[in-house]
Amino acid sequence: EPTLVAPIVQTPTALTATQVRVVWRPVNGATSYTVARATGAAGTFADLRTTSDTVLVDSTATPNTTFQY
Repeated sequence: EPTLVAPIVQTPTALTATQVRVVWRPVNGATSYTVARATGAAGTFADLRTTSDTVLVDSTATPNTTFQY
């Protein structure tokens, strides 16, 4: 199987205090994407969800917290 590159993620958008929309460009050959999230600039990434879409709404965000996706 070929090695796929990581998708390019657009800047996540806060929809509400607890919802963040994450959008990325599709990667040729990818059938699903595992989205990971870290808290703060030096946080450890943990898998959030796997999806076949190129949009994910994270509804588990904590208000006034910085996340990386």
